[in-house]
Amino acid sequence: KHFEFIALDNTRTDFPRLGNNILNSHNTGAITNKGIVNVEGNVFYVSPDGHFRGLFESDNTEGIEVKPMSNNIAPTVTALNPVSAAGIYHNRKFYMTAKDSDANTNNKMIVWDTLASQNRGAWSLYKGLYANCFSQFDGDLYFGAANEKTVYKMLTGYTDNSSPFFSYWKSKLLNYDIPHELKEFRYVFMEGYINESGVVSTTAYYDALSADSKTIVIYGNGAYVDQSQSIAFGDSVFGGSIFGGDPGTADIVLNKFRVRLSFP
Repeated sequence: KHFEFIALDNTRTDFPRLGNNILNSHNTGAITNKGIVNVEGNVFYVSPDGHFRGLFESDNTEGIEVKPMSNNIAPTVTALNPVSAAGIYHNRKFYMTAKDSDANTNNKMIVWDTLASQNRGAWSLYKGLYANCFSQFDGDLYFGAANEKTVYKMLTGYTDNSSPFFSYWKSKLLNYDIPHELKEFRYVFMEGYINESGVVSTTAYYDALSADSKTIVIYGNGAYVDQSQSIAFGDSVFGGSIFGGDPGTADIVLNKFRVRLSFP
């Protein structure tokens, strides 16, 4: 946004002043140059504490302001080692690699979806992607492997190098805004949509994780699935230019299910 050179250094304390912000903290500067990325005219990077930060024009003062980007997923990013982090911005998503604290090479990838974020941050964590660097060519995204001499093309098809994808989602602990009150539930139901060949394993934790959890497995062809209530996604493209379609011709059809969780 400005014709300026700004140094991000996690060790120096004398440089520079950005508006009213001074990069003088060990966890404020960038830990690696491969993790500095231009995102829609702003500079994003990863700091030594694992957090993602951005340089933005200050709302209140002249100059540049350093803003944290990953506070909502602090436990996830601070558990990773960013010393070999590498990042890229592709198709409105910000990709950054890191590794587990006991890993020798990058084995995790954190993705920030700017389309879905609405300034709040829509994050995903990819496992098993050993990326050491990124590149774009002819509109496609590639990464160089950290554990072998191979270049992989990302975002192709619906499999992970011919293996199925596994997705996980975990909610926060719910106290219904009355944490000081004990609550009793007679019935707990779960509703959603699932493909006929899909399998979803769900685990519910209660009593602040102190009691035994309850796990159920939901099958797409179970008796609790109502195939008369279905939604369809596209023809053969989901998340691209085609969205919505006829359940009789679409490749992805999800049927509604409703199951009850029984607790002791």
